[in-house]
Amino acid sequence: MSYEYSKELYDSLIKLISNNIIEIKPIPTEIEESLPNIMEFDAVVFDIYGTLFISGSGDISIVMGKSKNHFFSEVFSFFNITVKNKKIDYSSIFYNIIEKHQNQRVADGIVNPEVNILEVWKDFILDLKNKKVIDIENITNELLTAIAVKYEILVNPVYPMPGAIEFINKLRMHNKLLGIISNAQFYTPLLFYLFWGKLPEELGFSHDLIIYSYQEKEAKPSKNLFLKVKKELQNQNISPSNVLYIGNDIKNDIYPASQIGFKTALFAGDKRSLRLRETEVSLSNIKPDYIIKNFRNIGGG
Repeated sequence: MSYEYSKELYDSLIKLISNNIIEIKPIPTEIEESLPNIMEFDAVVFDIYGTLFISGSGDISIVMGKSKNHFFSEVFSFFNITVKNKKIDYSSIFYNIIEKHQNQRVADGIVNPEVNILEVWKDFILDLKNKKVIDIENITNELLTAIAVKYEILVNPVYPMPGAIEFINKLRMHNKLLGIISNAQFYTPLLFYLFWGKLPEELGFSHDLIIYSYQEKEAKPSKNLFLKVKKELQNQNISPSNVLYIGNDIKNDIYPASQIGFKTALFAGDKRSLRLRETEVSLSNIKPDYIIKNFRNIGGG
């Protein structure tokens, strides 16, 4: 399922979810900072959830978790979708469909599979309709898009990380190349437009350096996502050692970035999303080059 996301659509989606936006403050961590000097790097590449944006759930919401039946019910009610059987375990059906899509990716040889959440929602709505759980006529891309966004903002409320946009602007002022490698869905760029009024490219992120997992059908910690950015930067004569990657997860961010030669900074500004992975023996020797707790503390320039 392909779909173009225009500013007009983003405007309508922002109007749809505006009443659900609440301020979220980061929960401090005890880890000690070790800050980079941005002037030492030619490019800075970011994770999104838990790094540029506070994530109420600590991560993108399609990760398996506890029952979210009340959120599904709220979404159906909002869009006036008639529910005929209110005892259905929506969460179980939804996650089973996600797992089915992931297994299809594994069968295609992808070790760390990612789904397209719109494809999941389409199968989910059709399944409920066929089982006569809900009554719905036209299942359009526009409706699926709105439903997915409404559900996401309920399940995983987000808010900008303090100092994030100022740091982005500072990097841009110093002509640093900006990139993104994120486990993300189609609605992820909406966050930038929602809070900062511009899409990532308009904020200075290079189109060729933006990697979203749903488009690649592959998720972090796959090194393939990082290798695509590495190759593009090398085409611009930028060495991996002159690239700083910032993320909140030792396994998904620091490990793959360090393996391809990027310098790494662990973002430790919010306890909800900080993933130190201390119990995973295979990661015991993986250490970030820097630790950031607040973007406003970073020197250089």
